[in-house]
Amino acid sequence: LSVDLDKLLAEQLLVVEHKSPFDQGQRYTVTIPAGFKADPDAAYGSLTEDSLSFKTYNIFSLKSVTSAKGNHPEDDIIFTFTNPVKMKSLAQALSFEPPVDIAKDYLEDSYSSSELRLNLPLKAGTAYKIKISSDLKDDFNNKISSSEKINFTTANFKPHLSLSSGQAVVEAKVKGASLPLSSINISSVKVEAKVVSLQDLIKMAQDDFFFGGIDNYQPQDGFTYVKEIALKNKLNTYLDNKIELGQFLENKSSGLVLLRLTYQNDVGKEEHRTVLVQLTDLCLTAKFSAVNNLLWVTSLDSGQPVANVKVALYDEKAQQVFTGQTDKQGLIQIPGWSKYTSAKDGLAPEQYILASLGEDQAFIASSGANNLETWEKYRVRLTDS
Repeated sequence: LSVDLDKLLAEQLLVVEHKSPFDQGQRYTVTIPAGFKADPDAAYGSLTEDSLSFKTYNIFSLKSVTSAKGNHPEDDIIFTFTNPVKMKSLAQALSFEPPVDIAKDYLEDSYSSSELRLNLPLKAGTAYKIKISSDLKDDFNNKISSSEKINFTTANFKPHLSLSSGQAVVEAKVKGASLPLSSINISSVKVEAKVVSLQDLIKMAQDDFFFGGIDNYQPQDGFTYVKEIALKNKLNTYLDNKIELGQFLENKSSGLVLLRLTYQNDVGKEEHRTVLVQLTDLCLTAKFSAVNNLLWVTSLDSGQPVANVKVALYDEKAQQVFTGQTDKQGLIQIPGWSKYTSAKDGLAPEQYILASLGEDQAFIASSGANNLETWEKYRVRLTDS
């Protein structure tokens, strides 16, 4: 029930005065008994007993300063107070030794809570002294009971491997073509690889691999290359490294390779990064629809259209339904899915295009993480004519 007190008449208000101050941090209940008469001369009183509760604010103080897990520098620092306080008030009252930059967003954020989380650029393995000024006020304008000084020591960075799962395209004409990766606090990584066939690609698409990747993806017939590689990581320092792709392709200049990298996280469990690498000079840009498809092939090296590229269209069962070649503009029109199949449960079937020029191959699917959805992003209605 929401009531605008300014619109009530004086005789509609009941004021309850307390004879002594309320205790801080205490919940109180006011009970109105059945038959209660606000006016002694009134004919009737209230029909039923009713009550309302409220809680007074606490003495404003800091309860704790903690981290989500193990004081890792990349994790949030959690400040817990007895009363709600605005983020910007806390950020302005904080100071660190050694100094730590506090982002402008925190200094302007009006979000309020008794538990505030800050993600700060802390150094690993560092003993910090955190000070909270005695000028800090809660949402009730109470000053904190005293300035606070807290000792907070960060742990090492968690082991981490920077390699996005999903798909990667590497230019085949770059000398020593490789897949870059970055790691921190990892002593070794297990590298598994397999040269990918058309059937592998179709199975990966059916497994939804191309929707952002599957970290622990396992191909049907397993990996053909497995090797443990030592990493010369300096503690708490990122190490840039690379994986040469030619070793998996018998030194061919192009090909499709599925890679899975495995390492131990901070609690000793395995974590994986799986990526399909297209080592190619063929850049595929495709428009898929029910009526017709359009493919444009350009060179990653020169940016120019590529003519006479062999193009094959496959359905969701890996059956070849069309073949052709690109023209001098690198373009080819391909029949849409309605020419050879039908929608299922209102959804368009998957379509897969494999393009090749000599030994160079590239692949694109009709669904995946890199799609542009006109209806979703641009509110454009498309019609086939």
